[in-house]
Amino acid sequence: SLDNIKISGSWSVGGLVGYNNDGITTNCCSTGKISGRSYVGGLVGCNIGTVNNCLSYGQVSGEDFLGGLVGNNYGDVNNCSCVSSVSGTWHIGGLTGSNSGNVNTSCGNSKITGERNVGGLTGRNYFGTITQSCSMGTAAGIRYVGGLVGLSYGDVNNCYSTSKVDGEIGVGGLMGSNTLGTVLNCYSTGKVSGESLTGGLMGENKGDVNDYNCFWDAETSGMLISHGGTSKTTSAMQDTDTYLDGGWDFISETVNGPNDIWWILEGKDYPRLWWQLPVDDFNDCNAAPLWLVYETEPELAHLEEIHGRLEVITAGALEDIDALYIPYNWGLDANRPFAVQVDFHFSKIGEGDGRINIGLVPSMDPSAMKWAEFEAGTFDDKPFYLYEIRDAELVQEETCDRFSDEGTLYISYDPNSDTLYFSNIDYSKKEAIWTVTGMIRSQWQCESLYIFLSGGSEDGMALTGEDAWLDNFKVCKGTLRQ
Repeated sequence: SLDNIKISGSWSVGGLVGYNNDGITTNCCSTGKISGRSYVGGLVGCNIGTVNNCLSYGQVSGEDFLGGLVGNNYGDVNNCSCVSSVSGTWHIGGLTGSNSGNVNTSCGNSKITGERNVGGLTGRNYFGTITQSCSMGTAAGIRYVGGLVGLSYGDVNNCYSTSKVDGEIGVGGLMGSNTLGTVLNCYSTGKVSGESLTGGLMGENKGDVNDYNCFWDAETSGMLISHGGTSKTTSAMQDTDTYLDGGWDFISETVNGPNDIWWILEGKDYPRLWWQLPVDDFNDCNAAPLWLVYETEPELAHLEEIHGRLEVITAGALEDIDALYIPYNWGLDANRPFAVQVDFHFSKIGEGDGRINIGLVPSMDPSAMKWAEFEAGTFDDKPFYLYEIRDAELVQEETCDRFSDEGTLYISYDPNSDTLYFSNIDYSKKEAIWTVTGMIRSQWQCESLYIFLSGGSEDGMALTGEDAWLDNFKVCKGTLRQ
């Protein structure tokens, strides 16, 4: 990781690597100001190798082939994201300036400014492939400006853009111009402004786009026409049937394929990609507005999304008090296997009892008094793990010693045996500290389970954000229900 750097040069300038020739860059992050003439990237200037699981912040500036993450990509970019401002002239992109390789499961969330071939994810897709990726933020230029791609000669499959797009000629919510490639199962929703060759999905289309499989939101884009794609209302864009009828492969259905590429909170949001299954909303570039806050007495216990995490703050009251994050009208299908996890930090030692939790409830009504939770905490100077099952007056719990201030809490479920597994190591039966059988299907008989993240204290323990926090929540396996 390189923080707050300032790098300038001429060609192949990167925040971490200038020129990656057949190498592998993995699990890296950079932030700062990067400037040059050509092939300039927030992380890598020119990539012929592989970039995996990387992130970049900051500012990138120059003339051409400028990207928030990679300036010019001939190799592979996988599972990467970027939150930057990028400004230049030609081939300017939120993630890659130009792509002649492969971009997969990646996201650009940047402010992009250029003149020609400007895109929220990629300025120019030059016989490359972009799959299962997305763009947010803004893209502004003169000619060939797109929410996802400015100018494309390659293939774009299962992608979307919510970027705001502004240009003059060749302006589209997804693409400014599609010249040779195919575009399948894509959509756009961002506001589009242009003077000529302007469309809700594409400003210009000379390639091969299946109108039935691609859509744009006519209401949010402000565009009733497009060169390719089908216009829909916002309501239709948030309706599963719109996409199932078009052959899109969604989680929990098999008619359109077994790959489970898309999921949706129907009536609440647009489709999202499988790798965006509910993740934390803790201001760390994985934001998903999927939670509601439940705080009975915020002055005594509340949660704060700061420092890229969910911090637990308690005032040290004598009574038992908690604050919770609960789902915003979504849950897990209790008839199918699932696995969830959240990272934790709990370093408080002292008088009183405090904890941070991940848990499951069959109802969002607090008076139901039913839950299954896994927590990390301390009682006075004794750190512990604890699982607790409550069903009204029935309470089942057990503790064991905790030897680290940081770790991960895992909960998984096997519906065939109706068994919950609690672990601090990993998923699977053999890694479980505790197993609980006969609760979800036999006792609760529920169709949906709702996740909660929480923290609290009693007996006078005061917690600060440095003492206790949660981060990196995700559903690793499961089927969503409303």
